[in-house]
Amino acid sequence: MPEGHPVDAELRLRSEEIVRFQITMAYAEWNPPRSGGYIASMERDGANQGAPVFLGGKIRKDAGDRISSEPRLLSPDIDCRAWRLGLIKAVKKKISKGTAYAGGVDCLLVYAEKLWFSMGYENVAAVILSAIRDVLPNTKMLPFRHLIILD
Repeated sequence: MPEGHPVDAELRLRSEEIVRFQITMAYAEWNPPRSGGYIASMERDGANQGAPVFLGGKIRKDAGDRISSEPRLLSPDIDCRAWRLGLIKAVKKKISKGTAYAGGVDCLLVYAEKLWFSMGYENVAAVILSAIRDVLPNTKMLPFRHLIILD
């Protein structure tokens, strides 16, 4: 779809029904707070530079734009909290723009790259459901009929 259009993608089903998607990204929100999207972009830059990149947010860029990263031992509780906060942030951001999507967008698709991997393939459903439960009571009307979280 063109830039700025409320629909990011359309999927035509066999029944000729069209499903309209708004697509966003979710990132783990590590502590200390830094934008998950910024951390993800630095991880990609580091990989492109051939630098070893460790997940967990302990990554930095020097004056010459070289990426360096250090391993950081995290716990399942920290991982769960970071991903829960990231999912909440992504969904709330899109819901806050609800009037722009109301009636025109059927589904919010949230791409949470590395969610399953960084959670060690455990507790993922519980984290997703907890994040959704946190967002829903604070929302008067959802602009989407469906919510899909995809890794």
